[in-house]
Amino acid sequence: MAEMAVPGHRSRVEGTPACTQLRGVYHHEHGVMVVAGNESFAMWWHPRSSFHGSRRAAPSIRASCRKGSIRARDLEPRMDVRILGPLTVSHNNRDATPSARKPRQLLSLLLLNEGDVVSTNSLISEIWDTQPPKSVQTTLQTYVVQVRKHLAKALQIPAAEVASSVLLTRNGGYMLLLRDADVDLYEYKSLEQAGMAAFEARDHESAVHIFDKALALWRGRALADVELGRVLEPEVARLEQSRLTVVECRLETELRRGRHRQSLSELASLTARYDDNENLHALYMLALYRAGRRSKALERYRSLRKWMRDELGLEPSPRLQRLHHALLDGAPALDGAPALDELSAG
Repeated sequence: MAEMAVPGHRSRVEGTPACTQLRGVYHHEHGVMVVAGNESFAMWWHPRSSFHGSRRAAPSIRASCRKGSIRARDLEPRMDVRILGPLTVSHNNRDATPSARKPRQLLSLLLLNEGDVVSTNSLISEIWDTQPPKSVQTTLQTYVVQVRKHLAKALQIPAAEVASSVLLTRNGGYMLLLRDADVDLYEYKSLEQAGMAAFEARDHESAVHIFDKALALWRGRALADVELGRVLEPEVARLEQSRLTVVECRLETELRRGRHRQSLSELASLTARYDDNENLHALYMLALYRAGRRSKALERYRSLRKWMRDELGLEPSPRLQRLHHALLDGAPALDGAPALDELSAG
């Protein structure tokens, strides 16, 4: 027996056979895993937990390694899926993203419903709308086969294994299973939930930090390079609304922290882009007032009111009207931290 040096660590892994060839070292928040041996065998070492962070799994993984049932490729980095921007699916830098338009639509819809069965009717509706070809079932199966081939190439496993464990045929549809994949959408949803909890608890510093991390995951419109059909379009719109809500909450939190001047340029850009979003206009008007630009805040309200009456035939909401009156009166509440709460009450 010999010791194996672990790159990046002062300690050494004891008990490694002298003949073992080091194939890779995987860092983890609780320790390190050493993969050694040939393609049919991998030696596992970890001081406290398994590779995926589940302490309960450690004994079974050690047992599997002793039996030689874990191959080095099974311990490679997980599949990487990027939905919040151009679509990207890869594994260990091997691309699994179809280039053809319709297979990309199919894969996108399966990804957004990962773990659930997507009916063939939904897939057909997404890809062909109300004008499917006569051979639609056969054509759809062809696209599924193409996606499976892309996944098999990236995962370096047979297409038959992809069909049995990754992209499965189910009664009336198909189901995609991505075990232990790194999916930006899942990370975003987790951060969104944590950020909203901090926002509701008035933990302003934590909320802004978490919201910034969530928004940094976005690389443009969700599925930016995928043609959206009648099924994907509302799904993407829902994601975009979620992002906008996070942006609004972050900016509101910034105003609660007194960072009105720092928020002006972003609010100016957002109100120009989302000219019908009254929440953003309210935040912009309040930020302008607190930055000593009361006349500009009043001008913003007049412009918005004119646009709403001319384009929509509507008056601003009661909330905006209350804010307008408060701006005219120079209400003391506008200068305090609870201003947004008072203006939105009732």
